[in-house]
Amino acid sequence: MAAESHDPGGKVRIKLPANVTGEASFSPCGRYRHLLTRRWADGDDFALWIGMNPSTATEEVDDPTVQREWTYTRVRLGLSAYAKANVMDYRATDPKTLLEPGIEPRSGRNLAVILEQARRAKYVVLGFGALGNRQQRTYAAALVSALEAEGVPLFCLGFTADGSPRHPLYVKQDSPLVPFPPGSYRA
Repeated sequence: MAAESHDPGGKVRIKLPANVTGEASFSPCGRYRHLLTRRWADGDDFALWIGMNPSTATEEVDDPTVQREWTYTRVRLGLSAYAKANVMDYRATDPKTLLEPGIEPRSGRNLAVILEQARRAKYVVLGFGALGNRQQRTYAAALVSALEAEGVPLFCLGFTADGSPRHPLYVKQDSPLVPFPPGSYRA
C-alpha cells in the first residue's frame, strides 16, 4: 500500500473501533484510492457508497464521511459490510485540488472497480452531492449512466436543488434511503 506516499491534506483521521476491520486499495503512487471496505460481521451483504472523491480514510482510519456511511450501513440497513468508491478516485480533502493543472481526477481503473462492486452490492448509494464544475458533473453523469446500463438500482439520502444525490454529512442520520430515478442525472 502506498497511501502514505501521497498526502490528501486534512487533519481528521478517526481510528476504527476494535470490532471493525478495514481494507483499502490504492494505486502504487498512493494518489488514488480505488476501494475502501469496512466489515463488522460475517456475511456477504454490503452497501456500496459512491462519493465525489476520497479523502483521508485508509484501511486503518476513517474520515467523517466514511464513518457516517458505514455506521448508517450497519445500524440503519443492518448489513455486515460497507464498501466505498468515488466518482473521481484522486485523494484530496479540498475538492478544488481536483481542478489543478496536471491533476487527473479519475484513474483508468475507477469505473471497472465500481461496476464490479455494484454488481454484488445489496444497495448502491449515491452520495456525491452537487458538483459545481462541469467536468466533475460529466464524470458523475457517465458513472450514473454506466450503473444504469448495468441495471443496478440506485439509492440516495435525498436530493439537492439541482437533483444531485445529497452528501451523507449534510442529512439527518435517520434519513431514509430513497430510489434515485433512472435517467434523472445529466451533466
